[in-house]
Amino acid sequence: MGPTQIDPETMWLFVSQRNPDFPIEIAQAFYDVGQIYGIRGDVALCQSILETGWFLYTGGTAVRPEQHNYCGLGVTRKGIRGHAFKDPREGVTAQIQHLYAYASTGRLPKGEGLVDPRFSLVSRGVASTWHDLNGRWAANNHYGTQIMKLYADLCAFSASRQ
Repeated sequence: MGPTQIDPETMWLFVSQRNPDFPIEIAQAFYDVGQIYGIRGDVALCQSILETGWFLYTGGTAVRPEQHNYCGLGVTRKGIRGHAFKDPREGVTAQIQHLYAYASTGRLPKGEGLVDPRFSLVSRGVASTWHDLNGRWAANNHYGTQIMKLYADLCAFSASRQ
């Protein structure tokens, strides 16, 4: 939880190094929606990098670009595609809401409607840190650690631009 530290342009440039077709609107959505929920949009972007293979959807990722599902929501076993969302912002909102469910027992921010179809299935407030997602969000016991490694890379990239 907390404010996003990396600006949308830097997030976009970071992903664009590996995927020149990465749309800036996704980076902007992570920044904007993260701010609404008090969830680190920059770190959530790193989760999506892990889940989508740099938004290239290769390497065995279960979701497809047209689903706007950047975190594997609803992928509960091999061969399941997971949920689909109408546009990038809705997909990012679902992911941020799911993270919010893990991190908080609070209500959704005022004026926000529920988009995450799995929100009620989460044990609320059990993951106040990214490392607490190890073995929870995915079966991977190093899941949060892998996300934070990508975030360290994003921070190093950001520092190199200063």
